[in-house]
Order: sequence, then structure tokens, then C-alpha cells
Amino acid sequence: MLENERVFDFLHELNKDLDEVSDQLLGSKPFPSILEAFAKIKREESCKKVMLNNSSPQIQDIGIQNSALVVH
Repeated sequence: MLENERVFDFLHELNKDLDEVSDQLLGSKPFPSILEAFAKIKREESCKKVMLNNSSPQIQDIGIQNSALVVH
């Protein structure tokens, strides 16, 4: 139960750019572990960065500060 609560809290605090993958994880059966959720979010974020880097050279200079996983 505590693990599920941690996953829910983690997904709830993510950047809005990852709402789609977050919703997929919340609806998955069985409910993912925190490690599975983190890995899936990290993969999705990496894919988005690759797509953005291919379309805009300025995106490469942004760095980790704009990661969806950064907590403010």
C-alpha cells in the first residue's frame, strides 16, 4: 500500500508534459512499482528530448534543469 502511495505521489508531481504516460501508469494492472514507474517516465522523457533535439538545435543547451523529473 505504501509503495502504491509513493508511485501515485511521484506521478502526481511530474511535469505536465508527461501527463499521458503518467495516466497510462496509473491505469495499468498490476500497478507499477516505484522503480518501474521511474524507468517508464525516464524513457519517455528521453524520447521526447531526442525528438525535440532533432527539431530544434537550441533545445540541446537547456540541460537537466528542465527535466520533467526535477522537483521545484
